[in-house]
Amino acid sequence: MYDIVIIGAGVVGTAVARELSKYQLRITVLEKNNEIACGATKANSGIVYNGHTARPDKLKGRLTLQGRQMFEALCRELDVAFKPIDMLIVGFDDEDGYAHDEILCPSRIVTTTVPIEGGVCKRLPVRSSEPLPKEWIGEWMRLVKELRVKAPVRVGEILIVGILGTGTDVISSKGVAQDQ
Repeated sequence: MYDIVIIGAGVVGTAVARELSKYQLRITVLEKNNEIACGATKANSGIVYNGHTARPDKLKGRLTLQGRQMFEALCRELDVAFKPIDMLIVGFDDEDGYAHDEILCPSRIVTTTVPIEGGVCKRLPVRSSEPLPKEWIGEWMRLVKELRVKAPVRVGEILIVGILGTGTDVISSKGVAQDQ
């Protein structure tokens, strides 16, 4: 009998197990692969986010910055080489708005899938018609998650007009024919 069972022996699962091992607990880690760190951890690029767009007044921002500091401390404790590298976003001239926007108001095209009724497939890929400010993405996803679509649907068809009052629509990324 164990006090705690951790599922997944990637970087997160093993770090949690290591931290919990400091207490009087019976812990086991379960991993579906033959070796540790073979899932998402193996596919990771090894970049530790520096928090350049993290807002310290938001929980995500505070946790991002705290996690970065904890990572550096863990590397020192385990004698693992870690070289922090800051990010450089370059704008070549006044016309290059990307660098300016990425620092001051980062935004993204958002994609997901929604259920589709009566179609030849069960899910319909959708996206925002324009980039959304990053702080609105969670609310966008919450609203789009409630969307139900009936086939047929044309590629580029507007499914929600002006979501969140932004002037940005939710559009289909694929055409789906009606099931015969």
